[in-house]
Amino acid sequence: MSAVLNSRFSPPQGWHALLAHWETSSCIGPEQRIDLMTALRQQLDLDPGVLHSPEASDLRARIQWLSLAIDDLALAIVIGERRIARNEADLNDAIDIAIALWRHGHHGDAFALCRRLLLLNPHAERALSVLQDILAWDRIVWPLPMPAAAWCDGTLTLEPLGHHHIDDFAHAYIDPTIAERCCLPHFDSNREWDDWLDRSNGFNDQMTFGVWHADWGFIGSVSMVMVGDIGFFYYWIARAFQGQGFGPQAAALLFDLAEQAWGMRCCYAKVFTDNTASIRALSKLGFTPTGIAIRSDQRDEWLYRWSPAPDRPTPAELSAEAHRLFERMGSTTRVLSLIVPSRPTTHTATYVARPGDDPNAIRRKDQP
Repeated sequence: MSAVLNSRFSPPQGWHALLAHWETSSCIGPEQRIDLMTALRQQLDLDPGVLHSPEASDLRARIQWLSLAIDDLALAIVIGERRIARNEADLNDAIDIAIALWRHGHHGDAFALCRRLLLLNPHAERALSVLQDILAWDRIVWPLPMPAAAWCDGTLTLEPLGHHHIDDFAHAYIDPTIAERCCLPHFDSNREWDDWLDRSNGFNDQMTFGVWHADWGFIGSVSMVMVGDIGFFYYWIARAFQGQGFGPQAAALLFDLAEQAWGMRCCYAKVFTDNTASIRALSKLGFTPTGIAIRSDQRDEWLYRWSPAPDRPTPAELSAEAHRLFERMGSTTRVLSLIVPSRPTTHTATYVARPGDDPNAIRRKDQP
């Protein structure tokens, strides 16, 4: 595991000093969590022998405990699997690793580990409960067909977002600008998040995924709404992982899935006019401006369009396509009118939300 993030924290030299520094901490906040994840990887790069040395069994136990405490699932799995292989992990330690594997998207490995634990401990109710949860998850029928349990490219994995991902989501979503820029809710409780996810999954045309990095775990989310062969897409990446190309990489992975499994012909995205970073990211993905402005009482947005093959719809065709998309997506916040320009060369249209609706987006209630 390589430390790819820029950390503000210089770890003490050696495992004992590093672990002692954090084990005595009464609270590890979001910023400190990233610092600790980085420091642990830096130390592992310096001393990979901790994974194998017989004398390091106590250190491995402490690393596993600390990584699980901060939901560093990728590191917990690496250390935990070594401990299981060396018969150092007790039953609860092994179940913790099964849960980490499941949350990280390794369903088959999590299922196999729980089965093995139950064969050795037939009355292990906790292992049985986790096994049943994994089976129930694998049997979910999603709104849009999934050709596999997850979709990956070797570095990033897209997995449908589930209730067992709540802690992973919370760690990444802590930055308030994510909710603002993506027109997502601010969650004041776990129940609010669970209700939001249920509503998202309740639409028969939308899929919301967690983005999992092989070494860093949950780093953001991507979502796609399909209206026939037209897609509508948004994504966000946690602040600590921005600027490294993960957003465009996750989006390209989603587009590949949408083309292959859902027959997507083209895709739309909207962006605030002052969000230059997102505009650059959309351009890198091949999105082009439509000239359609989404007007609101407070903020203005532009509509962008992407297609895998070059196509040149006329202004009238483009306007009709976008209008149809939003009308079929609509619920409480819908397109009221589409003002087609009298001079087609300007290629500009304006969408206007109804009075009393959310002024910041054209979307379903509480949905992008």
